[in-house]
Amino acid sequence: MKVFITGAKGFIGREVLRAAPKGVVFLSLVRSPSGLNAPGVKEVVGDLENPSSYEKDLVTFSPDVCLHLAWDGLPNHSDSLCLKNLEMTISMLRLLIKHRVPRFISTGSCLEFGLAGSGMVSNEPTRDQVPLFGIIKQSIHEVVKRIDSENSFFSYVWLRIFYSYGYGQHSGALIPSLVQQAQKNGYVSPRCPAAAHDFIHVEDVARVILSIILNTEIKGSLNVGSGVLSTVENISMIVARVLGVGLYKYSSDFLGPPAIWADRDRLTSTVGFFPLIGLEQGVTKTINAYVNSDRNKS
Repeated sequence: MKVFITGAKGFIGREVLRAAPKGVVFLSLVRSPSGLNAPGVKEVVGDLENPSSYEKDLVTFSPDVCLHLAWDGLPNHSDSLCLKNLEMTISMLRLLIKHRVPRFISTGSCLEFGLAGSGMVSNEPTRDQVPLFGIIKQSIHEVVKRIDSENSFFSYVWLRIFYSYGYGQHSGALIPSLVQQAQKNGYVSPRCPAAAHDFIHVEDVARVILSIILNTEIKGSLNVGSGVLSTVENISMIVARVLGVGLYKYSSDFLGPPAIWADRDRLTSTVGFFPLIGLEQGVTKTINAYVNSDRNKS
């Protein structure tokens, strides 16, 4: 199986490459060489803003599937960056169709479901109070669906990722920020302890993606989450316990975005997916990875 991948150096992309089984080979689009010397991975230096910069290598590689994980500027969701990513993705899709790449797998977001509702969400996103980031993701999905309907050789899978976590997230994400807080202050103090999200470990996300890459019969949109709500307070308690520090809770009643969790029925029935890494195990594993990384740097 030959996979043209964008975003391989990102949070989810790194885990996909690490966990990929033998027989899956990757052509990874990078802006600059990473020095990665992994079996089954070849890099091509290019830029999504300039499809001609990687077109020749794409044609030579002749991929079975494009796995599009790149999103420039994260965690910045500014209007300008969202529109830039829309333009880059559409330019890449034109190139994929030009050279008849038969399959496209990409990541959406639970923000496609908006900021108004709460509860379990299925596969139909809302149009109510959706932030621009979610609207852009919805728009790309609509473009991909249109391409699918007009080209018999083409199929796609759209993966709405919920709150993925694990080692390698940006420093402002929940767990790394709590770890930094604990190391600096001797306690953790979550700002919105009552906020609840559907957290899923990045290893489980990568396992879903690799299963879909290998199963060419899977098509359409899927929600990728644990199907369970967990509060920020729960995660903060795990961090405090593992690091042996105190927990100080703000008295704020602010809940953050509405609590939604993934309806996993279609994911389970098509991929056979059940999360292998529970919250306690996943958060503990993530904390230990950050602590060990800090020790190695010192």
